[in-house]
Order: sequence, then C-alpha cells, then structure tokens
Amino acid sequence: MAISVNYRYMKNLFFLMWAFTSITAFSAQPFYNVLDYGAKGDGATNNTKAINNAINAAAENGGGTVYFPAGDFLSYTIRLKSNITLFLDNGAVLIGDKEKDGVGYDLPDAPKWHSKYQDFGHSYWRNSLIYGDSLHDIAIIGNGMIRGEGLYTYDKPDIKGAGNKAIALKNCHNVTIRDISILHGGHFCILATGVDNLTIDNVRADADRDGFDIDACKNVVISNCIINSPTDDGLCLKSSFALGYALATENVTITNCQVYGYDHGTMLDGAFKKEFKDEQPGANHCITGRLKLGTESNGGFKNITVSNCVFERSRGIAIETADGGAIEDILFDNITMRHITDTPFFIRLNARMRGPEGAPVGVCRRITISNLNVYDVGGRPKAPELGAGMVMGIPGHYIEDLTLSNIRIYFRGGGSKEAIDKDVPQNIDMYPDPYRWRSMPAYGIYFRYVKGLRVNNVVLRYMNRDERPAFVLDDVHNARFYNIDAQKGDGAPLFILKNVSNLDIHKVDGVEDKTLKKVENIKLSCGEKKASFPHPGKNSQSPLMLDGAWVPQDPRKIDFARLPRLKSEHTVVSDVRASNGVNQHNYIVRRRGKFWIMWSDGPGVEDRVGQRVAFATSTDGLNWSDPKYITPYPPDSGPDSPFYNTRSDKGFRYISRGFWRRNDELLALVSMDEAGKFFGKSLELHAYRFNRKSDMWEDIGMVYKNAINNFPPKRLPNSEWMMTRRTHDRNVYMLTGGIKSFDQWETYPVVKYGESNLMAEEPYWWVLPDNNLLALFRDNAKSGFLYRAFSLDQGRTWSRPVRTNFPDARSKFYGLKLSDGRYVLVSNPNPKKRDPLALSVSDDGLIFRKMCYLIGGRRVDYPHLIEHNGYLLIAFSGDKKSIEVLKIKISDLGKIKMPSVPLLEKSRNLPAKESGKFSQRIEK
Repeated sequence: MAISVNYRYMKNLFFLMWAFTSITAFSAQPFYNVLDYGAKGDGATNNTKAINNAINAAAENGGGTVYFPAGDFLSYTIRLKSNITLFLDNGAVLIGDKEKDGVGYDLPDAPKWHSKYQDFGHSYWRNSLIYGDSLHDIAIIGNGMIRGEGLYTYDKPDIKGAGNKAIALKNCHNVTIRDISILHGGHFCILATGVDNLTIDNVRADADRDGFDIDACKNVVISNCIINSPTDDGLCLKSSFALGYALATENVTITNCQVYGYDHGTMLDGAFKKEFKDEQPGANHCITGRLKLGTESNGGFKNITVSNCVFERSRGIAIETADGGAIEDILFDNITMRHITDTPFFIRLNARMRGPEGAPVGVCRRITISNLNVYDVGGRPKAPELGAGMVMGIPGHYIEDLTLSNIRIYFRGGGSKEAIDKDVPQNIDMYPDPYRWRSMPAYGIYFRYVKGLRVNNVVLRYMNRDERPAFVLDDVHNARFYNIDAQKGDGAPLFILKNVSNLDIHKVDGVEDKTLKKVENIKLSCGEKKASFPHPGKNSQSPLMLDGAWVPQDPRKIDFARLPRLKSEHTVVSDVRASNGVNQHNYIVRRRGKFWIMWSDGPGVEDRVGQRVAFATSTDGLNWSDPKYITPYPPDSGPDSPFYNTRSDKGFRYISRGFWRRNDELLALVSMDEAGKFFGKSLELHAYRFNRKSDMWEDIGMVYKNAINNFPPKRLPNSEWMMTRRTHDRNVYMLTGGIKSFDQWETYPVVKYGESNLMAEEPYWWVLPDNNLLALFRDNAKSGFLYRAFSLDQGRTWSRPVRTNFPDARSKFYGLKLSDGRYVLVSNPNPKKRDPLALSVSDDGLIFRKMCYLIGGRRVDYPHLIEHNGYLLIAFSGDKKSIEVLKIKISDLGKIKMPSVPLLEKSRNLPAKESGKFSQRIEK
C-alpha cells in the first residue's frame, strides 16, 4: 500500500516536537510558517505583506512563532506584535530590500520637539527592517541571518521609503534576541530604546556602522556575542532624550563578548581581513569597534558590569557622560585587547549638554577597571602621541572614586619629550572622543580632575622608545599608587604631578615610598640603584653580560687558555679532511630513543655549489652510525655540473638548519640558495620528514621564502613556535607561529644588517625567568663582542641591540636553559680566533659569572648542545672538516671555581696544539 507523506506537515511537526522539548516557553504557542501566507524564499519576491500577514494571524490568536524556513526572503518593514517569536531557521536569510520609486520601509515617526537632542537615527524607529513599539514578550531567534542589503548606513530623510536599521525596538519589555547573525545592519544592527528585560545572546553581527545600541534600557543581559564594527561603535550603551525625557540605562551585564574592527563582512565569513588602513592618507573613516557608554548621556548609566570580553583592532573602552547624566557603579573585569588604535580606556566627564536647558552637569563616580590586559595600543601615524589611558573631568567637576587594578598594558610608544609641554585642551562643550586631543603628555595614563583614585598592581611597557612619563596627574586629589612597575626612558620622569594633594606611593619600582600632602608641580623619577645591571624593561641598554672578579676591565684580554676545565668524553662523528671536504653547521637532537645529528657536507671549502646535508644516529651519543644524506645534490649542482665545487650563482647549495621536534614528528630544516655569496636571492627554508618505511628523508615543502634560520624553532611562553630569520640581504627577523602548519608564520623585524654599526649575524634567543625574551647577535663588524636585545611582547618587537662586554670571535654560538633553571652558553669567546670552545654559566640568563674551557688548541666552532639524563652533549665542528661531540656531566658545572683576580694573558704563547689525528673512537 502506497503511503503519501506531507513533507511540509512532517517538517512542521518535527519543529513543534523540538520546540516542546527544547523551548518550553514557546511550546504552547501556535506555529506560523511564512510560506503558508504566500512568502517565497527565492531572493526575488518581496515578502513584506506575507510576513506581516503571518504575524497578524499569530497576534489575533494570542501570539505564536512565525517561522522562516531555509531561503532568501526579501522584505521591507516587518511590524512585530506582542507575544510573537520570529524564528529564522538555519539557511533562512531575511534580506532588507532596496526601496524603489518611493515604495519601501515605513516612514519615520513624525518629528517631536525633542528630536533635535539626538541624531536622526536615534529619533526614529519605524524605518527599519524589523520594528516594534510598546510591545511585550517578543523574540527573534534561530540560526538564520538578517542581511540588510537595502539599508542605508547614514540617515537619508530625503529618500522616501529609505530604511536604516536592522532591528529597532521602542518601549518594549521581555525581549529575547538569540543565535541569529546580522550582516549589513545599516546604521544599527540592533537599536533598543526604552526596552526593559532585554536578553541578547549568541548573536553575531558584522555591522556597517553600530552593532548594538542599548538606549535608556533597564535589566539587560548581553552575552556570548561577536560584533565586528570597523566604522562605528560595536556595543554601545546610551541614555539619550529620544523618548522625550531622560531615562538611565541601568542594571546591565555584558559578558563573554568579542568586539572587532576588521574589514566589513570579513568576520562572518571567517576571513578577518585588515586591508583597510585608517592610518593611510585619505582614509574616510577610522577603525572603531569599541564598547562605549555614551556619548548620548542625558539619563546616565547605573549598575553596569562588563566581564570576560575580548577586543581586537579596536578603540577599546569609552565611558562618557557629556549631557548631564550620572555614571555610577560601573565595573569592567577580565578584559583583553590587542591592536588598539588610540587608547585602552577613555573616561570622560564634560558638558556638551545636548538636551533641554537647565540640566546640571553630570557626575562620574564609583568605576572599577580590573584584570585588564592590553597589547599594542596607540602610536599610530595620524596621532603618534595618543595611546595613553585618558581619565578627564572638567574644572569644578571631578571623576570620583576610580579604581584601576591588575592591569598590564603594552603601548606602541614613540613619543618625544616635547609632548610633555604641549597644552592639553579642555574641550569642555565638545563631542568627547580621544582623537580630539591629538597628543598626551604621558605614554601610560593621564589623569585630570580626579578625586579618590586607586591604582594597584599595574605594569606598563612601551614597544618603541618613549620619552614621556608613565603617569601625569593634573588636579588630582586623594590618590594611592601601589605595586607599580612602569617602564621609563633615560632622563624621563616616572610621574609628573600638578596641583596634587594627598598622594600615597607605595611599592612603585624605582621610587621610594612616600606620602605627599600637597604639591604644585614636581617630577618623580626612578633612582636606578643598579643602573649597570641589565633588565628587560628598566635597563635594557646595559652592556653588562660577563661579570666577576676574574673578568678584566677589557674582557677581550682574558687568558682563555687558563680558564677552568671540565672533564668530558669526546668522539668524532665524521671527518672529511682526507677527501678535502667540508663538515659544518652541525645540530644534535634526541628523538625516539636515539640521538640524531645533521650537518652541511660539501666539496672543497664551505658552502660551495653541490653542498648537501648529511646525518647520523646514535643510541648513546658517543658511538655513531655511518653518515647518510638528508638531501640529494641541489638542482643541477651535482658533480656533473661545471660549477660543482665553485663559488657561483650558477649553482646551488643546501645548508643544514637543524632538527625541529614539532608535535609528534621530527623535521629536518634545510635552506637552499645560489652558492655565489651569502645569501642568494632564491633563498628558501625547507622542511624534510623522515620516512621510516623507505629509510629516507622527504622534502615536504617550503617553510618560509627568503629565509634562513640560525637554530630550529623553540616554544614561546604563549605556546607559539619562534625562530630567527635572516633574509638574503642579511637583515634579522623573528618568525612566530608554526602551530596550525609548519609553513604558517608571522614575521617581525629585529635589526637591519649594518644598523647602529652592528653587522648582526647568526642570532640566538631564549626565554628569561620572567617570560621576557633575550636575543644575542655576533657582530661581523669586528667589534669583538656579542650584542644583546630584549623583547617584552613574545618576540613581536625588540629593544635596540646593545654591545655587551661578552667577548666573541665573530663565530656561531648556542645557549640552553637547563632543567634546573640555569643557563649555559657555548661559544668562541677569544676575539682573536675560534680557539678555544668555552662554556659559560648564568643563573638568570642575563649575567654570566663562570666560564670554562671545553676544547681547543685548534679551530673549533659551530656548537650546538642538548641536555639528556644529567649530561650535556655538545656537537661542534673541527676546522670545518669534522663533526665531533663532547659529553659533560651537568653536576660538574657546580664545581667550576673562578679565580679571584683578573685572568689576564701572561704571554702570547699558545698551548701546544692537540693532535690533528681523529678517529672514530671515544677519548676520555
């Protein structure tokens, strides 16, 4: 017997069953499919009448759910009614149609006497895609999308039928908007005015201008939303005069939300593009994407909490009362920000007073910002001296009872000391926005007209040299600063104080604890008691790296042959002197129960045409297999090439670049370029993976173009990988990434070759105990010393490299942080030649107080080392002809005793050379 199935009926039945089990609030309400009222989801039919007929039918029956199945539904104004739920199913797109010949959206409301007190878009609601006035118990839910293609982003009162809002609600209560997406929201994706008991949850909005505007509303919950609004405010609380009277926005919680300013439309499609640059000349708007209280503020804001939110490519937080309202009891907690254009927070009380005459100036009090983490703020080309947090009242009207706690901010910086003396305008009756000030006298936080200030547990850093103070206090009273760590430039004060009273300073780095009852105009500077000692933030320009009574005034005059010696076991892995070959660029690693070593193996002298990369393995680090090859001969560069064993850009070479233990696989990194000079323009870094079935290495692709690393990637504290990169013109960068794929990296400049008289070569870095980074460079300009730089932001930016007092022979070196927390550096410290190879020990990774002799009496270089089972295994090259390994007990490092007097050279006589005969044996 044939069975006939009504699929529409079954679909409706399925939905009702789901509604019964999942959304009990809607289970008793009838269900109205817009298709049953004549709607067509064909993307061509305008469905305004059909949709409103479905809503009217539901309303006449006491309410219900108006259902949009998958399809593209064009419409003009949809008029909501009480007890109505709009349900947009997955695949349903409600499209705002374009008005035609005066036919379109409902006309704006008739002008009111108070319309002049706010923008056009805030004064009218009917000219919207979805509109509701004086309603209750309404909802817009589902996994579908609202796409306002026909909505204008700016007011168009002269165009009949023009619409400019996606959702506009006025004087409603019990409203839920959940799970939908909004693209092209016009002036506002959501405008709620006088709406109480409002919930917005899990909504994604890719806005033309404002994302959500919550105006004169009470009892509001906004959670789990993602908002992209590159040209205007993302999430904005307002309290305008649009209802004809002043009404506060109060009892609001905003949590687990993200606010961005990426290119319009690229959030919902997952691209997150940033091609628009508002720093470019001629840019017609600025990147915004912020969370703001204000600017319309006639009624004020009370009892607001914002927590667990993320901002990126944004303008941060703005808290503003300009029109007479009170801002009271505001909490921002657990906020992270990256790439903020002008200020992390802008707290402003002023007197624009756009509203009926006679209203008093507002108040701003009891505000707390805590657990705020900000990276890369301010310092943009159009306003290079903006970036500081800005907290400003006006004469006679103070911001009161403000607490800033547990805050860490990295500013882009770059300001000059001339900015300190620039006038900071009052701008009392102007629209409040940071860009109107153009410049701040502080790089960190500027306070003016503040009473009752508490600043606790704050860390401030800048990424580019800044000559301004961290804090400026102007007309500030009853203030306490506790546990502050703020970077400052040489000669710059930490604080500038003007007309300040009752100021307590306690545990502020570099400033003695003090209480100031009254000061008119003073500067407080850090007293660096240990200015000669390096510090990643406070004293990154210190040259001190080698210290101890045994170190002469000129460390280059150390008698390196008389350094303390360590016992070691020694073996030779490969020796190509007999074949007049080259062995160098050695790297060692332990993987899957055995040791692996790789090196560059070539004809004649180093790095000629035809050079390959070889490897060997060992179970104990002392007995090694016969060498095999990771790479073949480079393309057209083998022994049959006319350019083989020459320095020529007509042929290529491979250079060993180290083993990368990436997740569960072992990769061998190899660079390739022309063999004419260092480096060829075709320079590429490739990864090889070992195929255990074929017992061969396979090239799996390019890691990065125009790159040669010095050592393989290591983990940063933030779990990203990082390695150094030199380009064919020898400039130094850092590559970070490598998480999603071995070839996905971001590159950050460190130093140009020849910059500041430093010809930086073969850079190396490690993580310091405080999770900041240190980088070392050998100097090809023959200074005879290592250079050092610091990064406070996980390798994105670096301090200017400084020549240290650690001697160096212009040779490769390697360092390692041991499992016990100590640091070791293996190098050729004798500036005269690469003899001996020495090991230096540091407790903090900054200053080395011990140095011992490893091996010498001949040329030895290219060290690399690993720690394993209480031993150090140090691989090195002997005169670029042999690959050798030393094995040293780590416990012996504690036995090193340095002389108590300078270890000066007594004569120029060198110790007898060690035997030049090597064999595949172990020497003890």
